[in-house]
Amino acid sequence: MKINMNITRHFFYVLLTVFILSGCGESVNEKNFDISMQKINGEWIRESHSLPEDADFFIDTFNGSYSLRYIRGEGNCFSKREKLVRNGIIDYRINN
Repeated sequence: MKINMNITRHFFYVLLTVFILSGCGESVNEKNFDISMQKINGEWIRESHSLPEDADFFIDTFNGSYSLRYIRGEGNCFSKREKLVRNGIIDYRINN
């Protein structure tokens, strides 16, 4: 009886894992963003990033540090909705 319970439990865990992994695999359409960013020292830099096309950018301030981040309207269950683009940025312009 105990062996049967262990087999049933392991089967349940495998089935749950397969279900979670198959339900969370969304495809993300990416777009190249050409971004001009102002560093803390006032210098402007320009970089190109391939990011999700539904990215909304913002400057995050936390514990005295600044960073350019983006948030997605949609996200799968393994990725956070908010992601870092670059640290030390106080202003930005999207050039697309």
